[in-house]
Amino acid sequence: MRLCRFAVLATLALAVALPLAGQGTPAAKKDTTAKRDTTAKARPDTGPLSLVREQFSYEGGSRDPFVSLLKSGDVRPLISDLKLVGIYYDARYTARSIAVLRDITTTKRYRVRVADVLGRLKV
Repeated sequence: MRLCRFAVLATLALAVALPLAGQGTPAAKKDTTAKRDTTAKARPDTGPLSLVREQFSYEGGSRDPFVSLLKSGDVRPLISDLKLVGIYYDARYTARSIAVLRDITTTKRYRVRVADVLGRLKV
């Protein structure tokens, strides 16, 4: 019941406020019948326009995070650099199964699961 009364009062308040909001003072209204002056002077020629492009230089970390990994040669490891060391299979919980890979160029070890990403490679 209270909600119904509130809705009725809100509707009445809007019904009264909307017509009043559209009214303005006569001085505030713009004259839309006046034409624009098309013979106004053009801006003086200041010469040819030159565009300045903003540049960013990244000087931190090991690589620029704004450079695409697909275009750079830094994408490691490559499939030819990986050696399979072992597969540890958990029959009870297959999501815990892992494969151990070793990068033969850097001797770095990777423990990967299904759907892990190494560089551009996906397990």
